Amino acid sequence: MRAAVLALLGGLLVAAPASAVTVTITSNLTKVREGSPVTFSGKAPAGSTVQLYQGAHKIPTPSTTASTKVPLPEAATKATSGGTWKITIVSAKRGADGKKYVDGFRNYRVRVGSTQSAARQVNSYRPVSVSLSKTISGKKTAVATNEEIYSRSGITFSAVLSYGVKGNRAYLQRRVPTRNSTGKITGTRWATVKTATTGSTGANRTVSFGSVSTPPGRWQYRVSTKLVGLYAIGYSTTPAVHVVSCTTYPSRPAGIQPAFSNPGAYSTADRTKRSKALRDQLVKTICAADTGAELKLAMWHIDDDALYKNPPEVVNPILRALDYVSATRKVKVSMVVNDSTGKQAYTTEWLKQIAARNGGGYYECKEACMSDRGLSGQNNAGDNHQKLLTISKAKGAPVTVISTSNWSYWQLRDYWNSSSVLWNDANVYARSSARLSQMIQAAERTSAGNGGWATSGADGLVKSAADNTWVPADVSSGDDMVSAKERKGSGSGAARTAVSFSPSGGYDPILDRLKGSSYTCDKGEAVRFAVLLGTGDIGTKWVDTIKELKAKGCKVYVVMSRPIPSGSHVFGTDKATFDGLTDQLGGSTTYLRCGQYIHTKNILSDEKSSVWTGPRNLDYSGFRLSDETTLRVWNDPTLYNKYKTDWINIWKKSSSCGSTHAAFMKLR
Repeated sequence: MRAAVLALLGGLLVAAPASAVTVTITSNLTKVREGSPVTFSGKAPAGSTVQLYQGAHKIPTPSTTASTKVPLPEAATKATSGGTWKITIVSAKRGADGKKYVDGFRNYRVRVGSTQSAARQVNSYRPVSVSLSKTISGKKTAVATNEEIYSRSGITFSAVLSYGVKGNRAYLQRRVPTRNSTGKITGTRWATVKTATTGSTGANRTVSFGSVSTPPGRWQYRVSTKLVGLYAIGYSTTPAVHVVSCTTYPSRPAGIQPAFSNPGAYSTADRTKRSKALRDQLVKTICAADTGAELKLAMWHIDDDALYKNPPEVVNPILRALDYVSATRKVKVSMVVNDSTGKQAYTTEWLKQIAARNGGGYYECKEACMSDRGLSGQNNAGDNHQKLLTISKAKGAPVTVISTSNWSYWQLRDYWNSSSVLWNDANVYARSSARLSQMIQAAERTSAGNGGWATSGADGLVKSAADNTWVPADVSSGDDMVSAKERKGSGSGAARTAVSFSPSGGYDPILDRLKGSSYTCDKGEAVRFAVLLGTGDIGTKWVDTIKELKAKGCKVYVVMSRPIPSGSHVFGTDKATFDGLTDQLGGSTTYLRCGQYIHTKNILSDEKSSVWTGPRNLDYSGFRLSDETTLRVWNDPTLYNKYKTDWINIWKKSSSCGSTHAAFMKLR
């Protein structure tokens, strides 16, 4: 007798005789997920009734108390005129009688008339829902998508299974790259990092994976289960977890370590490849902070590039480093910023959270901190223009960072800038830390000169009647005055360091030092300037200093920035200073050049291998009004040569200032 075929989705084939004499099932079903449709099909005599059974019962099982609100799937049908039929049910769906069909391991058969097929097994597996959570320092929370988890000890992962049998295994998995034989990434796979088992049977079974090693990077995690008894494979959501670490130096660096942005090494089209040297230096230095250390920071402008860069690549990693040491090492972070940073709500909120953790603080100075001009209603009150950071203990020693760059995407990457990290220079650290404390105290003032704040710290301060600023009291004159106010730092061997601050009360630690008797240029030594600008009376003094240096026999080279528009303002050398420089150095490119986005404030002298660096510009504000730091290093040929190499890079990428510069400055 001719046979018909009865099939089930997923691979089940069932045969039934056209005359209903024999019915056979030729294969079994496997891994039917609960809630999925299951379809039976085959052939039978035209018009004959085909009935599906679970065990010995028809489907659905009749019930006198059945609710008519729950529609039942059709479990019987008539063969078509062509002798074909099909029955579809939903696995593990509850009928009106409250019972399930295709539930677990069940035997199924079909009948045509009085003839039925042999029993075969259909396996319906119950899905298991899984939630992933973490515990840090005793606090248990769900893992959110893109959550940042610090890479440290004490993190445990756990999961809750919606149902489980005692001994069920669960697997914590991480998506990892797959590579071919040459090491090239070809895709990803789920790799098991920890296994755990349920301790009992029932709903909402918790499995704990204990402490889990979490390497740095952005990873996807999930928890999965495997087929056990009636229960199917289950998966949690797959949140992308950003595991944050803090990479630092393998051992403590020695002496002074400079870094340079060097944007001229790449073309405009290659901006994404530009050096991240300043960023990397800051991150590694901050990450070197010891547990319980104190970090102080003063900065004119901080701009988190996560607001407009995806992924953020310059400022955001620096802020993450601050966040990391504050959160994991209990580092006390105190920062005082110019009010321009305070206008950026997202960045400000993050900085405040960092500073609030361990008794630190977030402070803003409107205009300059060490000035009463703004509090007194005077115009041109200067700025908190600092780029200064101190750490009380990093790899066992104090650290000071003095830079020419703000923490912004453009300045750290696209402008010419530099930074010097002084390791274990106790004197420079002490003075710089004390200055930061003074600035913080000043930021807390509510009126001009209140509270006696200005007399605390390493320097005794007096108010300048001329400028209404707080400056060091003069104790000497000439070179001796400069030396006393710089307060010599330390150094190895003959190398020496000194640091001074603005506002200043009458001496100039750069120009007065160069004009003094210490620099004779009797061997034709060179003095090199790489600066943003020179303006006003300080610009005039700069020109006079160059004139005197030339008279001593020095060769003087100046490379400065072309004007940089910023809103309605233009930053650049004014016309009077530019004309004076041209008079002294000539109009060719032999001794005077201009370049794009030169934000350094570095002055070098061959004599004594001297370097001056810091945030200060050669203008009245940088000398008399704003908060600034000037670092001087001398008798250090190694450091000098590194700064000289950077100066040469800037010089080579610069060209004639031309008439365009002078025309620009007529607008000022």
